[in-house]
Amino acid sequence: MSAKIQQAAKLCREAFAANPNATWVWCCHHEILYERLTETPENRIKYILDNKDTKEQETRLNNLRPVLDESKLAPLDADYESKLDTLYADYKSKRSTMYAD
Repeated sequence: MSAKIQQAAKLCREAFAANPNATWVWCCHHEILYERLTETPENRIKYILDNKDTKEQETRLNNLRPVLDESKLAPLDADYESKLDTLYADYKSKRSTMYAD
């Protein structure tokens, strides 16, 4: 493991150690800006180190951080869920018509 990757992993671990109660994270998975933690940060760090291409590891570890002000996410999530509910209701309506046919 390169020194840069080791340093990125160290800083990532320190960020989570400084915020042990964080329940949301930035850049945990590809193409998802923020999400709720579903496992320990250490599990994700180990996964990155064990399974991701070495060319990606430093960037992924540098971006994986706890969300420090989770209250700012609440309105974003509420808006997303509202839009998702509307889309899903429309999908179910169209699907039921198709199935009836």
